[in-house]
This record gives sequence, C-alpha cells and structure tokens, in this order.
Amino acid sequence: METKTYPEIMDQYRALRKTAEYILSKKDEINSFYAQPGFNRIIYLGCGSSYSVCKTLACTASLVLKYPATALPAGDLMLHMETYAPMLKDALIVTVSRSGETDEVVNSVTDMRKAGYHISVLSIIEAAGSRVAKISDLALEIPWAFDESVCQTRSVTNLAGAGQLVTAVAAGRQEIIDDILYVAEHGNDYIGAIEQTIAEIAGRGFTKAIVLADAEAYGLAEEGALAFNEIAYTPSVCKHVLDFRHGPIVLADKDTLAIVCMNADGFSYQAALVRDLIVRGAGVITYSAAPLPTVSDKTIADFNFGRKLSPSVEGIPLLAVAQLLAYYSAMARGIDPDHPQGLDPWIAL
Repeated sequence: METKTYPEIMDQYRALRKTAEYILSKKDEINSFYAQPGFNRIIYLGCGSSYSVCKTLACTASLVLKYPATALPAGDLMLHMETYAPMLKDALIVTVSRSGETDEVVNSVTDMRKAGYHISVLSIIEAAGSRVAKISDLALEIPWAFDESVCQTRSVTNLAGAGQLVTAVAAGRQEIIDDILYVAEHGNDYIGAIEQTIAEIAGRGFTKAIVLADAEAYGLAEEGALAFNEIAYTPSVCKHVLDFRHGPIVLADKDTLAIVCMNADGFSYQAALVRDLIVRGAGVITYSAAPLPTVSDKTIADFNFGRKLSPSVEGIPLLAVAQLLAYYSAMARGIDPDHPQGLDPWIAL
C-alpha cells in the first residue's frame, strides 16, 4: 500500500531544518513581540495533536520565561470563556495549528478580542494565508511542514520545534536552539537506524500501547499515544513515568507495547518501572536522548538519539518512535493510515 503518511514521517527532519532556519530568521520580530509591555501570562491554544504540542510548549515557557504559561484546548476555551476569564485579561495567546482553519481556534481568538480581554496573539501555522493568521498580531507560517495525511506526523514535529525555537529566542537560550539544530541535522540517521527494528516489533501484533514520559517531553508523548489511536486504531494511554503505577499499570499485559522515555534524572526509579512492566508481560521499548545503562536484557528495544539534549528538546525524537510503530502496526493490520474513519484534517463546526 502506497501512503502519504510514510514519506511525511521520513521527511520530518528535513522539514525541521527549514523550520529552524525560518524561525531564526525571524529573531528580531520575535524579540520585539515578546518585549512589548502588556501581557502577564502565556496561553497556548490548540486542538488535538496541536493541543498535545501546546502542553510541551507551555511547560518549557513556564520554566525559561518570566511569565506563567498554560495550555488550553481551544474547544474548551470557546465553550467556557467566562470560566477562564481571570486567565485571559492581558494574556499572550500562542496558537499552534497545522491548517490555521480550525473553527475552535478561530472562534476563541475572535471571541476574546470581541470581549475586550486585551490579548496579543502569536500564531505558528503550517499553511499560508489562513484565517488564524489574519487575526494574529504575529503569524509564523511554515507550509513546508504541512501534512497532507489526516493524521499529523511531520507537522507535529515541526510545530514542536518551531514553538520551542520561539521560546528559546525570546528567552535567550542558545543551548535549546543548538539542540534543535542538532536534531534536525542528525535526525535522518537516527530514524534510519531504528526503522527496521520498529517494523519487526510492529509485526508482533500488540493490541494496546502505553507511552510514558515526564516534564517537557510529556505533551509530545501524549501525541505519540494519539498516533496509535489515529493511525493504527490501537487503544493507548499516556502517563507520567512513575504515575503509571497509580492505577493504569493494571492494563499492562502480554498484549501491551510500552514506550518509556528515560533520562539520567531518577534513572533507577525509571528502570524499576520498566522491570515491573516486563514482569507483567509487556513488551518494553526504552528511549533516551543520551545513551544510558542497560535496564534489562528483556526489553525488546533500547533507542537513543546519541547525545544529551535539553529537556525541552529530548521529546522531539521520541515522536518518530511512536509514529513509525503506529504506521507499521497499521500496515501489518491492513489499515489505511492516511484516511482514518471519521476524522478530517481540520474540524469545521
């Protein structure tokens, strides 16, 4: 079966290089935008995959900028604007969108302006000339990252990279910029090295998926879990690593494939959870940015990107693991990954 999803997955790092060049070319505009007086918090706004990306972006912004930041699903905000009113006055709204056409985002921004909340709007969009761009104060458009498939793969990697670069520029965090450039430069080697192993694992017939990650990687791990739902029609759950023990671990069994994002912080605790999953019969893949000690000879794969990355960046290569697993699982089951039933590229209400 020839698909659009596969080449979009394999193109994500080439697109990320172009995205990085573009965002860095906008440094002066970004710095001027963040230097303006008047906003006291940042709200990241998205739907579906973009909302998961927003969770990662908000976590990073809260840690490296002087403003508190949070992520909201645009549909929730659209329906309950009065409830969120205390958060909206004098806020910077950062919208994250593949199409720039989703009604929840357009309506939320339009309604906030009509209500007089005195918001500033920065948008990251993977299309040119969209409705969201037209109602934004600064629109950053990266159309080369747009996915034609219904399910987002290349696009989420680039939305995450673009959003983290914007924050890094505004915060003066050169190490984050350098790490994203490194991922973009070496991503093709990484994805090529893991693909064959992932294809073999997907053929084993796991029927449930778990994706576990912490801190800034969590939002992207949630998007990885969503890829299993959308692309391979596979039930999945995403949790913080140790929090998985607090209930969801009862779901782990021989039919479960688990991806665990690990790092040197608290490694022994993470490793203990991996061993617990193995005891329950789950197939476990570990992922880390830098190489780590072997957890168990019973994991089914141990992937790493090859060097330490900033916490805000280490979740980006994690996406490819989940995307490829979802894609090859779909192919093994005869599912068309480009056209999931009941989904559209963007939602019109």
